[in-house]
Amino acid sequence: ADFNTGTYTFTAPVTGRYLLSTSVRYSGGSGASTSTFIFFISSNRIYERLKLPAAISSDGLNLSAVIDMDANDTVFVRLIVNGEASNVIDINGGAVLDTFFSGCLLT
Repeated sequence: ADFNTGTYTFTAPVTGRYLLSTSVRYSGGSGASTSTFIFFISSNRIYERLKLPAAISSDGLNLSAVIDMDANDTVFVRLIVNGEASNVIDINGGAVLDTFFSGCLLT
């Protein structure tokens, strides 16, 4: 109930430390990609992972972090692929769990 599927944003229901994980599988790119970043953008801090080189056909990135959040703080996932001429990357999903976001309250 704390994940808004319209904005793809998680809102912490209570203050604490949250273990958040995501995996984003993407396709539609080419060998022109120069770098790929995946981020957790939270109310208090940005967590990132970089992948070089970023040549993609059907690739993905995952990221996990323990994030201190106060009640009503938010976090969302962002994927950036640099160097693509078409500016179009497809996020894969469906019956197979290709792309996901999960979390739990630790303390």
